[in-house]
Amino acid sequence: MLSACQNDHRIGNNISFYHWGSKWNPNQTEIDLLNNLSDVSSNRIYVHLFDLKVIDSTVQKVSSLEMIQSLPAGYCAVPVVYLENKVFEKNDDSLANKVYEVVARMSRQQNFCVEELQIDCDWSEKTKDAYFLFLKKIKDKSNWKITATIRLHQIKFYKRTGVPPVDKGVLMYYNMGKIAADNRNSILDNQIGEQYLDQLDQYPLKLDLALPCFQWWIQLRNGQPIALISKWNHSPKSAKDQFEANGLERYRVKSAGFYSGHYLQEGDVLKLEKSDETQVIQAARILQKRIREPFEEVIFFELDSTHISSFDASFFSSFILRDSTNH
Repeated sequence: MLSACQNDHRIGNNISFYHWGSKWNPNQTEIDLLNNLSDVSSNRIYVHLFDLKVIDSTVQKVSSLEMIQSLPAGYCAVPVVYLENKVFEKNDDSLANKVYEVVARMSRQQNFCVEELQIDCDWSEKTKDAYFLFLKKIKDKSNWKITATIRLHQIKFYKRTGVPPVDKGVLMYYNMGKIAADNRNSILDNQIGEQYLDQLDQYPLKLDLALPCFQWWIQLRNGQPIALISKWNHSPKSAKDQFEANGLERYRVKSAGFYSGHYLQEGDVLKLEKSDETQVIQAARILQKRIREPFEEVIFFELDSTHISSFDASFFSSFILRDSTNH
């Protein structure tokens, strides 16, 4: 299939990955993929460091990263901090300094790219002034390179939502639909995505690109989504005593219980959503027609064997302009 594509979806200069787990403890599948992509890699891994969320009316740090292993030789980690939009509805002039101190301390302790920080926030028109001020403060405090994630609606309506004062943005071309019980795919829907790209070539900030290589299960009860299971080691297809097929990529729970730590009630339905090779390649072709120049980095979400085991190294390298076989 890839050879038939004739490389018309090559849109970047380097491959990178996100790591979004609570522990950095790569297994052999993940290490092997990094090794097999070394010729087209940016040698950077975007590592989720922690979240800031509003809990009980206060801003709290959650989901802090635990480093079990060292980074692979030749790689450095770019720390990524996720901030819930509600954080910027609070008035905290010291927030930037607090984030800087934590990131600097964790970066010194590990082999991180201490000169760069990525901020992930789906800001709104209501919070943009507070968020943009936060970005300016953390840039002034750290003198690091600051990058920020950009959602599709922030591309299409950038004159309203504003452009963050950062060195570079990362266009998140996934999670673009509503999580629902119907047959639509909320992870990657190119019909939806293409509707947001009219202003892409006019966006006044240099962008990298983030593409999906993951899957999740939506737990449905009485026809309504009640939970999202992002990492699940259970296989409904092979566990016929507990699950029965209930349509394409859907399974009905026959026996209530805990499965990989998730409680499923009898009668619940699991709906699988995923990003497959054909969809992701089509996304790249759509984007290729809209950009003025190739992306410096194509960052895949995420480096986790639960997700990447259905892809091989040649799939990822097929998005890169330079030919790894010549290195």
